[in-house]
Amino acid sequence: MSRHFLPSVLACIAFALPAAAKAEKHFKEYQGDQPSRRKSSLPAFDAVDFIVDGVEHLGQAVAVTGCYLIQANDWMFFCAAYSTDKRHLGNITLDSKSMNRESLRRALNNCNGIDADDACFVDVYGDAYDPLAPRSDHPETPQPEAWLKNVVIKWKD
Repeated sequence: MSRHFLPSVLACIAFALPAAAKAEKHFKEYQGDQPSRRKSSLPAFDAVDFIVDGVEHLGQAVAVTGCYLIQANDWMFFCAAYSTDKRHLGNITLDSKSMNRESLRRALNNCNGIDADDACFVDVYGDAYDPLAPRSDHPETPQPEAWLKNVVIKWKD
C-alpha cells in the first residue's frame, strides 16, 4: 500500500509547487498599498469592471481592487462587488487550489460567510482564466467567463 501512496504524494507536490511559486511571484510583484506603487504595470480593475470586462483579459495577470471575500472554501470562493449602500452587484470566482497558502488560510478562517464583512475587504492579484474554455473532449463553446487562479490577496489591514 505504501508503495502506491508515495507516487500520489509526489504527484500532488509536483502539481502544487508550480502554482505556489506563481502565487509567490504575484505576492512579491504586487506588494504595496496603492495601485500606483505596484512594481509592474498590470491591468487593474475595480471589481465591477472586472465582472464586466474580465473575459477580455483571459490569460493575463490582473489586479482587482475593492471586493469582499465571501463563501470561502477549499475549492473556490468569491470576490464580491458591492455598491456603496451594500447592494450585492456580482461575484468573481477565485480558485482556492492554486492560491497562496497564507491567503487561503486567512480567507477560510475569516471569510466563509455569505455577507460582506469589512475584515474581508481586499484587493486580489491573479491570472484571469476561463475554467470552461473549450477542450478537445468538450468542444461546445460556452459563454466565456473570467475566474482568477494563482491568487494572492492584499488584505486592507
